[in-house]
Amino acid sequence: MTHSAHSLLKSLAALALFASLGATTHGDCPADLDGSGQVGGSDIGLLLAQWGKGSGSADLNGDGRVDGADIGAMLGAWGWCPCEEDLVFDPIHDGSEPLEPEIVEYTSDAMITRIADRARDRHAREDIVNGIPYRTYDHWLPFYWEQRVAEIEIIDRAAMGGDGLTFNFPTLDRLNPAEFRTFYATGFAGYHNNMSDFLNAGVTLVSIEPSERYPGETEYLYTAEIENKWPEQTPLAIGDRMEIELSQFLTAPRNGRLNYYGTAILYVVGEGIVPWYAKAKEEAETPAEREAASFDSFPLPEEAWLGGRTTLPYQYSNEPDERFKQMVGNISHASGHAFTVGRRLHHTDFGTGVHSEDGNPIFADHIGKLGPRFVNTSCVACHIGNGRALPPAVGGAYNEAVIQVGSDADGTPHPILGEVLQPSTGSTPGGGGGDGGGGDGTAIIRVEAEDYSAMSGVQTETCTDEGGGLNVGYIDAGDWMAYVDHPVMIPTTGTYLIDFRVASVPGGGTLRFEEVGGSPLYGTIDIPATGGWQSWITVTLSVQLTAGEHRFGISAASGGWNLNWFEVLEPDGFQGGGDADDSEGSMLLAGWDEIPGTYGDGSAYTLRRPVYEFTGPVPEFYSVRLAPQLVGVGLLEAIDEATLLELADECDLDEDGISGRLRTVENPLDPSRSHVGRFGGRASTASVREQIAYAMNRDMGVSSEVFPVLDGDVKPSPIEIANEDLDLMDRYTSLLGIAARRNLLDPAAIEGEALFAAANCTACHVPTMVTGSTHPYAELRNQTIHPYTDMLLHDMGPGLADNIGDHGVSGAEWRTPALWNIGLTEGVSGGEAYLHDGRAGSLEEAILWHGGEAEASKETFRNMSASERAAIVAFLKSL
Repeated sequence: MTHSAHSLLKSLAALALFASLGATTHGDCPADLDGSGQVGGSDIGLLLAQWGKGSGSADLNGDGRVDGADIGAMLGAWGWCPCEEDLVFDPIHDGSEPLEPEIVEYTSDAMITRIADRARDRHAREDIVNGIPYRTYDHWLPFYWEQRVAEIEIIDRAAMGGDGLTFNFPTLDRLNPAEFRTFYATGFAGYHNNMSDFLNAGVTLVSIEPSERYPGETEYLYTAEIENKWPEQTPLAIGDRMEIELSQFLTAPRNGRLNYYGTAILYVVGEGIVPWYAKAKEEAETPAEREAASFDSFPLPEEAWLGGRTTLPYQYSNEPDERFKQMVGNISHASGHAFTVGRRLHHTDFGTGVHSEDGNPIFADHIGKLGPRFVNTSCVACHIGNGRALPPAVGGAYNEAVIQVGSDADGTPHPILGEVLQPSTGSTPGGGGGDGGGGDGTAIIRVEAEDYSAMSGVQTETCTDEGGGLNVGYIDAGDWMAYVDHPVMIPTTGTYLIDFRVASVPGGGTLRFEEVGGSPLYGTIDIPATGGWQSWITVTLSVQLTAGEHRFGISAASGGWNLNWFEVLEPDGFQGGGDADDSEGSMLLAGWDEIPGTYGDGSAYTLRRPVYEFTGPVPEFYSVRLAPQLVGVGLLEAIDEATLLELADECDLDEDGISGRLRTVENPLDPSRSHVGRFGGRASTASVREQIAYAMNRDMGVSSEVFPVLDGDVKPSPIEIANEDLDLMDRYTSLLGIAARRNLLDPAAIEGEALFAAANCTACHVPTMVTGSTHPYAELRNQTIHPYTDMLLHDMGPGLADNIGDHGVSGAEWRTPALWNIGLTEGVSGGEAYLHDGRAGSLEEAILWHGGEAEASKETFRNMSASERAAIVAFLKSL
């Protein structure tokens, strides 16, 4: 280097030091010539090596020379490079939407609370009473969307220095009697103050008017006054607890039974409605003390309010599988009835119109909307109990999962399969406009189900289907039937249709059609809920069969269905809108690869990785996502973008090894606008409503205004679900209540919380956020919540990576899932399965699969003592 160049370099270094003190960086980083992530001295050296030459990487201003002007540009960019482009997006809720009225209103003389309530079967504290197992508080009764939502207005004058409270409650059928209970006393449903309109005992029917809000209904407005605290009979004062229960004993509802109870709601004077628990029982130190302790309701400590004021009280009716099916604890007048109608849509089979719960009528408006290809027939068929889906048994099909497929690692749609593997076609009941009548080809043979040559596990019973006789029932996973004595001659190799006459109450079963002995497997078909064990429908499977004699077998990958007969038909056509060749095949769980590992203390563990098998075209690039839990998604949508931007750290500027980033996605109704992605394993959708519309399209083959083009098509289909129905489903899903945190005094859970933070797990699983003020739903605004997520994309390492990305998101990147209510998974889902594909059968396994940005936290956990690891699991189970 010449003397002048050396002097220049010293001068530039000094100038660079000065510039670095106050320089700001913006845009991309062309001055980072060495690719180090920052502009520094080495970049100066590379620039000088190109000094005076023509255009090159050091020609930062693009004038064809490397000279002093480029030095100036480099100094202006001195320091760390930005590692992301500026995100350009519109807030999902920018304040322009009308905001529904606040749940609590303050006037000069009262605090006024307005909430909704639903009819319930029994009381909140009834598990087993006098030897009778009730357990019927949280479940839903037939016709729950009709005349069974009450609205309660609480005018609290004591909160503002006045006297007493007024309760107003309109109902949609006259009460008989209007029973209103306040101030819990004892036992399972004992109250100090039992009021009603019977013999003028404290409740008054004020008016009877045609309903303007619910055309065709009549509103009956009742009122009750409470001035004193019971049993003390002292004037109500701020801080007094008042448990209330409104019983809906109806006079003449159009459908369903007459008598119902209501929700046990804890109201604190001057504070409002709060989630509650039986404090004495939860603080009891022995089983005997707990048995003897009072059920009296007290406000839960706010650390347990995982969903803010949306949080649900503790459950004392022992219905674990019902926990994720409840309204938020602060549901508004605007939402109560709409929630129940949205729930009906969520539970409706869009092929048959059948409701997933017994006793409810067929929803005729939604018959025949499936297909032509789909994954499942209803929302609840994948989101069973609104909880996490479980992987199938080995040999079973993934019917509660989305299988993303593509033709390359970037997620370009597969030329045959599109974006999502859709194993069912419009030949199933109602699909693509069918009526459940099955295929309409010419029958080659019909085989009665009970005419098996051999079987395992099944029983026969009297059948009430047309033709009578017997059917096969009591079918569980792994049961089978072989029809060796009924050989079938297939005339030519080709596609054939197999009709199966089936009935099921729960739905969700999977039938395998195979050659006797189990191989080859010709295909699988999902059995929907049909409305009863003797409510029969015909479902159809298209299969490829070779010419010659066949002896067929039927087995159950999952049970819960009856079979009357099956029929082999020539493929003259379909009753529905699909075609035999439309079937995309299924993905089966072929088995598990076991991966041994060792904790730091020398004890062994085993991880499992699923092995897949395709029954149709085999995509090279794919990703499996089991249905996630639904509770809390509305609150996650209500977090404003500024909060998420503060959490993002794509450059890892704080050098903690965590570099989460946000993703923006196009608004499907206006591609010129973008929003922050929040939902899906890779943050591919921005709102709950958009996620529902996408799932309706890809999972069920139902078109909407949001997503009118079905998977694999290029032209829009006729709209099959109206915007109004999407709005109802959005409200239902967004307002599912979060259960409160439990085991607040458990030493292991307390220790585990501290260890969780010490392992830096909270860098991604952020404990606390506050929702924004612009969400249209009043329930979700300005809530302090504890979701344990940052909503960001993180590189989770090769262990959890699949081989397909999603529009700029790599196969190793996953959005941090929320952990709230993860401890309720087993009770809701009937088993444990975690991570995107359900590979982790326990929380320990889920942690041990973490890698990439979470590698250090995983290693900290792996090297903890057994008791410390158990403490972290105890903490997670408390959420």
